[in-house]
Amino acid sequence: MRRPPILPLAARGGSPRGLLAVVLVACAAARAGGAPADQAGGGTSTATVPRPQGEIAGAPPGVAEEIGDEAAAAVAAARERIAAGDPAGAAAALEPLRARPGAPLEALTLLAALYVDAGQPESALEVLAPLVAADGPAAARPDVLFTAARAAGALGRRDEAEGYLARSAELAPLSRAAVLLAAIRSEQGRHEAAATLLAPITEGPTLDAIAEREPGFAVEISLHHARALLALGRLEAALPHLERATALAPGDAAAWRLLGETLVDLGRIDAARAALARALELEEAARGRRIDR
Repeated sequence: MRRPPILPLAARGGSPRGLLAVVLVACAAARAGGAPADQAGGGTSTATVPRPQGEIAGAPPGVAEEIGDEAAAAVAAARERIAAGDPAGAAAALEPLRARPGAPLEALTLLAALYVDAGQPESALEVLAPLVAADGPAAARPDVLFTAARAAGALGRRDEAEGYLARSAELAPLSRAAVLLAAIRSEQGRHEAAATLLAPITEGPTLDAIAEREPGFAVEISLHHARALLALGRLEAALPHLERATALAPGDAAAWRLLGETLVDLGRIDAARAALARALELEEAARGRRIDR
């Protein structure tokens, strides 16, 4: 199973600062269904043009925005061009709105996202910075804050990016911003904060909704929550998240191995033996495929 690159696990290494840059550039790909984003930020495709971030699932949508007919037509034209694989044309449709006072947030956020995906994060922040300032019109819009985080992360302005991400997650706790922030907190050694951020997502109906649309992402969330709990010594609490991960991704050797090791620590030897045997089987099959190439 190919999993979105949105949430690197602690065991895969990397510093919190490096992780922040990776996840902010990669997040658009996972939202678009798992196609990998251009990690360097220099390529643009319809797969890397983000939809408004908002909630993952199961939470009320943001406040609807009333926009004029001309602006609505520009946004509609931009989305049609995105769907047709023409992000440059989409940006061109939106750019005339940028200079107008009171331009709709939807148009500006979409334009900024297009700038990020075209490798122009500075232009994106020029659009967004006044909107997401403490007294700005989008200060309480998690989707706009999320896009600002992506732009700042692409520029290497990590503290700024993390700040936007934290504000977005606070406003939308069932969001991708919360998942990304949990990944960063865990990499920083702040496992309690990571587990707290992930609990509302993994322990309610939200994860079921994610699993239906993006099973690979649901696996990553489950494994990440499990690792945070294991780091805190909460083995029993981590167990259902590991079991969920192996149920969603029965071919994931790393998930089976972590489940088996946890079961060993819990003294459940028979179950541990079965899980570790499955991990070994999958690992040997993977080695065989590499040799055959």
